[in-house]
Amino acid sequence: MSLRRGAIAVILCSLALPLSAQQGQKEAPKTLPLFGYDEDTASEIEVPPKVQADVDRIYRLYDKKWTVPTIDTLYNGKIVGFYRKRNESDFDNVAASFGNYLPFTTPGVTEPLRIRLCGRLGISKNKWCTIYGHSVRFNADRASEWNFPLLTSHEFIHGKQRDLLGDANWTFLPPWVLDGQANGFGYGLLENLPNLTRKDIARKTATMKNANFSFFLGLRFYDHPLDVDSIAQSYPRNHPEYYAEASDPGGHITMAGYLTGSFFRHMLRGRSGGLKAVQHLMSRPSPRTKDSNAWLAWMDNGLKSDPNKIWPRGVREVYAEMIAELADMPDLIARARFGKLAADQYDKLLWSDGCRSVDLTTSRSWSGAVPIRALSARCFRVKLPPDGLDMTGEAASMAGTDMPPAFSVTARSTTGGCGDFELTSRAEVVEDPLVAKATGNPNDCTTKWHSYYLPLNPNAPGGLKGWQTVLLTNVPSRPANARGHMLQVTFIRPGAEATVDAEATVEDPVRKTKVKSRAPKPGPKPVVAPNRTHIVDRDPAPDCDAEGRATLKCGNEMTVVLAYGQVADLSASSNATGAILGHMYPQAQFTREDYVSTGNAIQKALFDEGGLSKAAAKLAASGGLPDGASVKLTLPQLADGQTGTFPARVDVGWLDVVRKAEAGVDSITAAQTRSDGQCLFVETRRSDATVTITMNDHGGLIGTLTARLYEENSDPESACRTPILPAGQLSLSFATPGVIYSGEGGYSFDTENYAERMQSAQSIAMQVAMPMAERSDHLATWPDGVFPGTQPASTGPAPAGRASTGQCSATTVTDADFIGFVRAVSAAEGEEPEPMDAEAMAAMRSMDRSMYTPMICRWIAAGRPARYTVDGP
Repeated sequence: MSLRRGAIAVILCSLALPLSAQQGQKEAPKTLPLFGYDEDTASEIEVPPKVQADVDRIYRLYDKKWTVPTIDTLYNGKIVGFYRKRNESDFDNVAASFGNYLPFTTPGVTEPLRIRLCGRLGISKNKWCTIYGHSVRFNADRASEWNFPLLTSHEFIHGKQRDLLGDANWTFLPPWVLDGQANGFGYGLLENLPNLTRKDIARKTATMKNANFSFFLGLRFYDHPLDVDSIAQSYPRNHPEYYAEASDPGGHITMAGYLTGSFFRHMLRGRSGGLKAVQHLMSRPSPRTKDSNAWLAWMDNGLKSDPNKIWPRGVREVYAEMIAELADMPDLIARARFGKLAADQYDKLLWSDGCRSVDLTTSRSWSGAVPIRALSARCFRVKLPPDGLDMTGEAASMAGTDMPPAFSVTARSTTGGCGDFELTSRAEVVEDPLVAKATGNPNDCTTKWHSYYLPLNPNAPGGLKGWQTVLLTNVPSRPANARGHMLQVTFIRPGAEATVDAEATVEDPVRKTKVKSRAPKPGPKPVVAPNRTHIVDRDPAPDCDAEGRATLKCGNEMTVVLAYGQVADLSASSNATGAILGHMYPQAQFTREDYVSTGNAIQKALFDEGGLSKAAAKLAASGGLPDGASVKLTLPQLADGQTGTFPARVDVGWLDVVRKAEAGVDSITAAQTRSDGQCLFVETRRSDATVTITMNDHGGLIGTLTARLYEENSDPESACRTPILPAGQLSLSFATPGVIYSGEGGYSFDTENYAERMQSAQSIAMQVAMPMAERSDHLATWPDGVFPGTQPASTGPAPAGRASTGQCSATTVTDADFIGFVRAVSAAEGEEPEPMDAEAMAAMRSMDRSMYTPMICRWIAAGRPARYTVDGP
């Protein structure tokens, strides 16, 4: 039966209309009949109708989405699978399997069975009974379990592997590919079925005593290489949910292979065109070896050579997105933190080395040596002060006009590989990293990222309690070339704490007199420092005299600009557009429902909810002049790693809101003076500020600064005696994301991944707009014809005033209502929630809509439930 036609038939039947009256006869649906037998008695047994129905359902799904696997075994001339009541001595954990099964070849088999299955002896053209016969086999003692459809689909993927790679080649598949694909592709194809979404599976298995939770969600140690076969001797055996046989030699590798299904599942479901990518991959000639590097290259080249450009960056792209989502799956997908979904249990299933805690609430920096293996990820959990965040909801959100707290991450290597690293934060791959390589020594390199703190589900019992997941991955553009590294990893929370006591002379526009204007003092909000890396040119400085060097007006110097008050708000909001575009993370539209990306959150707070408008109104109310001040620090250029105390310069500027005048002071005072007996003249100047640098490398620039502040005396009479006036003092501590020197003897910046990233962005944009009927990421709760990002946020009861059928008519029932209604009927009938069959839809549209409107109105009045049984017109 064509997809949705079952639901349409139910609706028409309730109207007493035959389906054949609306549509012509269709080809009978494909089935895979099962032959049941008792292993002890070698006799035929009945196959339970539910088991047969479950197998047929999955078989038809493969027929529609892909193609059915080839089955060689025949019964009365038709293909057949096997349903086995096995001997008790043969019991193991296996529920189903695919292979060359030759039942009834043992002595004692009754002749009638042999004839029916194999043909008459001596004249049969079907040689499989003694030679060859691939099929699926289901064990009767396991067929009633909840996961039977998943296991059936797993075995069908083995059949597809044999079909596409060939009888000889598919046996060469290493375990992480053989069973990783079977789990990942097999389960991914079924995610549209009722009760088989990842959310359903996670919640169902989270309290089970067995290993179903990890097995079906693909939770393995991802801080070890993806291709587990390559490191069989060192791969851990102590995963909490390995089956007992995993303790046998090689058993832990087999189990890790099954659990690698999460990687292949994302290959299929992480893009609209994921199934096209899989089909292209599986159609390519495969290696005739079990060498993992050969299979890695096959897989990577297969994805990159796909003319549809679904995964243009290959394995690297799939891996980074997959692990970013999997690490936060309890909050993103399951939306629950009980049982094995609780943070303390869930982490043990993914990270053999645990997650490092990076607490930036009391310190502005964290740094440590971090080993990272080839084709793997390392987990960190970072927490920042929730300045400007509302932490009361399911996910932290922005409050007021503040940007989310920022942080930077730096990975420095002395063994190269910096172009191989990706960073994920808040389950999003952080785009546009800065990659720097030392001139003449590319192995000395640095990768830097800038991100925001906006934790998921900070109040969930059993959750992360405001800690945000940050992952570092090590997968090069050519995965077969991957190698491990020892990295120096640094986290920085940029910002400053400052004390400012200063005043400057300004002109009162009304009285036309000189008056003192006091610098605004920093309030309770933090002083803002730029969340960007300082790139300083190492080229020789231009000519600079002694005073220029003493006052840091010229020469080899660098600057850091801080801000507080409304000046800081304006600085942050000016960067909002860049932050929004750089953190929209459109990939989430393929796999996550109702997800608010970092960019979405910033856009919502600043634009959709009028945060910037409110700030502008507040600014206008103060006469258009922002309160607060900017503080510019000028520091000498230092050698990489150089710390200590050095001369510095400070410039403080603010706007006098009352007098609408600019004001400013600095740390420049007299160094040498001379007197002519009447006036004092300044011969040379110096800066009365010192900076103490405690950290100075690619990861961060951290220090403290003290300064006395001055201004030029603007009163001609008193300036004769006191040309420079004391104006106050300043002290502060600061942290910024570090300094990288370019130019001669410095670092060059690597752009080799830029073209790849641009191609990926174009591919994602194309797939977001892909027609729903062609998509393989179609989530079970998306109504047909509704694209990700536009689906209703709630499936709860209809708003007041719309529930009664009196306000629901043929003119107000839309196509979207009709589609949602048919979807609900389909779910109640056990059909796959797939896109609407075009002919069936046309048939319903050809009818008088008022005939079925009352049924849809009752469905709307019931709150648009996901499953609905019709009760007649």
